[in-house]
Amino acid sequence: MGAKHSFMQNQCYCGIPEGYSLERRTRYEIFADLLDIVVKRELCAVTRASYGANLPVDRAKKFLSFLASRGFVKEEYVGDSRKYRITKRGLEYLETYQKMQKMFAALAEKLPE
Repeated sequence: MGAKHSFMQNQCYCGIPEGYSLERRTRYEIFADLLDIVVKRELCAVTRASYGANLPVDRAKKFLSFLASRGFVKEEYVGDSRKYRITKRGLEYLETYQKMQKMFAALAEKLPE
């Protein structure tokens, strides 16, 4: 029984990977997650972006349409399917977001006592 107990203590809660946050993401974090997937795939379908950003397909579609309307991604059609490609503006957002994340992390460090 003791071995089983210690095994259970090392398991993640409810199948959630260790280090994964249950906090809600801001829309800016979701934008960055979607743009990161699109840039990695070069030409990305909505379903692939939704899986990569951990969003339902309908929400990913809304976010990608919003990003396209603001010039962060470009919609392209390959046959009958709509795909997304990141634009220069989208790359600028992603780079700026990543820089800000590093700055926030540096500010989150504890002050020396």
